[in-house]
Amino acid sequence: MGNGNDAGSQLVANERAKLTAAYVNGVAIAVLAVGGLAPLFAQRTAAPGSPGQPWLTPALSLLCI
Repeated sequence: MGNGNDAGSQLVANERAKLTAAYVNGVAIAVLAVGGLAPLFAQRTAAPGSPGQPWLTPALSLLCI
C-alpha cells in the first residue's frame, strides 16, 4: 500500500517541477522583453536628431539576449 503513496508523491513532485519551470520561463521572457527588446523599440521611435551612438543600443540589447 505504501507503494501507491510513493507514486502519488512522485506525481506531485513532477507537477511542482513543471510549475517552477513555467514560472522561470515567464520571468526569462519578461527580462528579454524589457532588457533586450524595449531599448530597440525605443530607439526606433526616437526623434531623428537625438544625440547618442546608434550602434550602442543594439549592441547592449544583443548582450541581454
